[in-house]
Amino acid sequence: MTEVDIRLAGVADLPAILAIESVCFDEDQQWSKSSWRYDIGDDSTNVLVAVMDGAVVAASSVHLAGLTADLHTIETLPQWRGIGLATLLIARGMAWAQERGATEMLLEVRVGNPAQALYADLGFTPLYERTNYYGPGLNAVVMRRSLNTAYRDEAPSGAERGVGLAGTAGHPDHASEVTSGSLAPLEPHLRVK
Repeated sequence: MTEVDIRLAGVADLPAILAIESVCFDEDQQWSKSSWRYDIGDDSTNVLVAVMDGAVVAASSVHLAGLTADLHTIETLPQWRGIGLATLLIARGMAWAQERGATEMLLEVRVGNPAQALYADLGFTPLYERTNYYGPGLNAVVMRRSLNTAYRDEAPSGAERGVGLAGTAGHPDHASEVTSGSLAPLEPHLRVK
């Protein structure tokens, strides 16, 4: 069983976050060090990192404005994709936003980005497209998910049930239940510290 530590990011995590950013996004799509530093220190933003084998391997940023949370970014090193880290980071971001009164979460994703399937699995639905959002000819789909209702799908047989966020994480190929800060575990191979 692989262990993951999900925790709030600190300024000391900036070099690792920027390294992930450089692998995950084209240079013109990357956030600056000052942008990340601002988000880490902003009370209305939740920046999380996933630590595996002692190294930061994924990060996310969720901003809260009134009743709406916005998933600013989520990034996972390629060699750590497919084990549920993005699902877990998004679920933690949703729980954080719910605890602060948010009723919905929005995100933008490039048209054709395979992450759209993950977002759909987590209950996000497309609202509309933003033309040239990421540059000429690079449109974004704006997606929305209500935070007022639980998202639920059945766990694979044999998966442990009833463990909250301190338990095991879901896999992006399987849905999970997210409601008021809980993430029902679906994959017994990933354990959250």
